[in-house]
Amino acid sequence: MSLEFQAIEAFAPRKFHQIFTAPATDKRGPLKITFGIAGIVDGEDSPTILFCGGMFGTRWQAFWLDWMAKREGVRVICVDR
Repeated sequence: MSLEFQAIEAFAPRKFHQIFTAPATDKRGPLKITFGIAGIVDGEDSPTILFCGGMFGTRWQAFWLDWMAKREGVRVICVDR
């Protein structure tokens, strides 16, 4: 298996590529928010951490936090924008 295929397979899980659209208000239109989830995805009782990092690419940090979040039994939501 090539390194390129391994990298694609590692970054491909859907949990790293989530989109939420906030409804429009009287002051703005719909707002699209992208985020990634590290750690435990299922289970409402999981402790959850909201991580709002820098301006761009924060959801990609979910990939690097995933192993630690799984080990600690938490979910980390990394908001991109």
